[in-house]
Parts: sequence; structure tokens; C-alpha cells
Amino acid sequence: MTIAEIRGLFEQHEIQRIKLGVVDIDGILRGKYISLDKFWSAADGGVGFCDVILGWDIGDALYDNVKFTGWHTGYPDTAMRIDLATFRTIPWERGTAFFLLDAVSAAAIAPRQVLARVIDKARGLGYTP
Repeated sequence: MTIAEIRGLFEQHEIQRIKLGVVDIDGILRGKYISLDKFWSAADGGVGFCDVILGWDIGDALYDNVKFTGWHTGYPDTAMRIDLATFRTIPWERGTAFFLLDAVSAAAIAPRQVLARVIDKARGLGYTP
């Protein structure tokens, strides 16, 4: 989906804010809201999301001995890219659009990127996942 198509959808649905979602290490959808202005800059350049989502469990307790994130790293933001093809409106939140994020700097362990690699490998072996 192109930025021009997204602009048209935003106008059609009277979008006023954006919710971004990322799948954490346990497959739980975590999200944050951003403004329209932030969305337009992030649509091209990406956005940051705290890397703690790849180091805590369903109850928000940190896993032991995690190398990727923790107090030893200071829980920095990790680079994410907005997957424009995942545009949805949130029916119970009027004027709110939703998009999934893809990890850039944490692609080795981020669930959506791991799944994408597994699918690519399966296709390479002649399977249709």
C-alpha cells in the first residue's frame, strides 16, 4: 500500500490518531498511540519501540538471563518499520487507524520476522505454508 493510498483511507475514515502494534516475544500484541504528524514521518523513516517487549513475559515480568535487553542495555528503543499493508480501523475507537510494526534492529528474535524467515524457508523447500 502506498502513502497516497493511506492518505485516501485516512480521509475516508476520518482518521485522527494511529495505534501501532508489535508482537512481543510471547506473541502478545503490544501497542502505542502516535499522532498523525508522527505517523507521516514514521511511515518513511520508521519508529522506535522499547526493546523490553522482547524480554518480558505475559505478566510484564522480565525473563532471567536475557541477552538482547535488560538493565545491562538500558532498555533502549529498537528500530521498527510500519507495515502499511496491515492498515485497519479500530471499530470501537472512532477515528483511529491501526498498523503492525516489523522489527528492523531486532529482526533476529522478533516473532513476525522469525515467522517470515520460516515461511521463506518453507517456500524454498517447495512447501506452501
